[in-house]
Amino acid sequence: MMLHVSRSRAVQLSNQRGFPEPLDVLTMGQVWALDDLITWADANGRTLDLQALRAPHLEADADSKP
Repeated sequence: MMLHVSRSRAVQLSNQRGFPEPLDVLTMGQVWALDDLITWADANGRTLDLQALRAPHLEADADSKP
């Protein structure tokens, strides 16, 4: 998770005033624009872990390249 918080805490944060509106709501949950999340995090003293967006298999492939 990009915020390094539990799923329940992420839901609490997303329900707070000032949190960006989701772009869409899918079966798996809400989807936000990355730029909106970055702007919110900067304004609220939060740090996003953008490395969390990388797929684990891509990390493994990158580690095996010379």
